[in-house]
Amino acid sequence: MGAVRRALEGALRDASADDIDIVRVTSIYPEGGEKQLIQVLTGLEVPSGGRPTDLGLLCQNVATATAIARAVTEDKPLIERIVTVTGPGVERPRNLLARIGTPIADLVALAGGYTPQAARLVLGGPMMGYPLATDANPVIKAANCILVLGESDLRPLQAESPCIRCGECARVCPAVLLPQELNRLVRASQWEDVAALGLRDCIECGCCDLVCPSHIPLVEWFRFGKSELRARSIERSRAEHARVRFEARRERLERIKRERKQRMAEKKRALQDTQGRKAKVAAAVARARSRQERKS
Repeated sequence: MGAVRRALEGALRDASADDIDIVRVTSIYPEGGEKQLIQVLTGLEVPSGGRPTDLGLLCQNVATATAIARAVTEDKPLIERIVTVTGPGVERPRNLLARIGTPIADLVALAGGYTPQAARLVLGGPMMGYPLATDANPVIKAANCILVLGESDLRPLQAESPCIRCGECARVCPAVLLPQELNRLVRASQWEDVAALGLRDCIECGCCDLVCPSHIPLVEWFRFGKSELRARSIERSRAEHARVRFEARRERLERIKRERKQRMAEKKRALQDTQGRKAKVAAAVARARSRQERKS
């Protein structure tokens, strides 16, 4: 870490960036998460359901900051990113600058290819990554790591058991949630209670999965629950939009009906005004006689 700090401090001196501070944080997973990092560095807690901007803060990772800088200073879109190819399943782990859309197989080949230990391909880290069925998948803009695990890195599949309410998942949750209670509510489809308990604050770090003695796939259930909450939110938004459109249409039709009635009433009043009608006829006859006299 000393060499890394010296390199960063040298880069700051070269850039004359005196307004940037380098702060070392403990390497406790998942301290690199946005909300956790903000709390460690500033002591402020991002409110549930809120964003760092609610506290006047902005948190950007290195890849995003680099992409912004290139887009602004070099007019260069995001077409490539640095991807780490590592794990006991590759011959020569390394960082590669890869174009977005490059097949993962090509990156593994540049890292020396697979070793005999290769057993599973993961996009992302060991805790939050997604297993891939094939290395024909492309590099996407969110890809930062290609992890090739060996057999010894995989936990043996074990049957799920009923929750014993031990509380270990709540103890290790960095978002201070109640995973065991959220799991019960998600399985019961009690979505209002799920939202009230803060499922949207789950960062899917996998800590609860790791410590669960009953081998309950909590993160999978939470991902499902969050997708359901998003779908229900979209549905509510569509229903609200439809309601507003319906009420606006009904109000418009009523307004047209009122205006039509008003015009009909004015026409009836005009027809009922006999003296006014006679006066208009007499005036028209007088104008016609006047024109005739001028012609003759």
